[in-house]
Amino acid sequence: MHLALIERNFAAMIRRHISGAPNPVGLLNDDSGKARTRDQIMASVHAMTEEWQIEHRGISLSEAIAVTASARAVSLQLLSELTDEQLEETLPGAPWADGTIGGVLSANAGHGRMHWGWSKDAGLLEH
Repeated sequence: MHLALIERNFAAMIRRHISGAPNPVGLLNDDSGKARTRDQIMASVHAMTEEWQIEHRGISLSEAIAVTASARAVSLQLLSELTDEQLEETLPGAPWADGTIGGVLSANAGHGRMHWGWSKDAGLLEH
């Protein structure tokens, strides 16, 4: 579920950038441009993730698959609308991948692999 949240957030950030928002990511700096501390950033990320988890706690596997499929559909729709030039644009404030729109979109795959590896290393997966 966490991965669906991040995928939706990335798409929303990109849409804000394309629409001309001055701080489309809103992670490293607040809307006034003031830099956030790492502690402030992580507190915000953890609160957002916890809220999402609470909202989706107890849903069935079918419902979880529908949520993640919907997030992927949002990404694919966005990708179909972007030009090659837009994919190469820097997404201001994006600390992921190479900081371009295309890089941020591709970061979803690496993010999923990271969590898979953590789960596997912790012995939570059979494979």
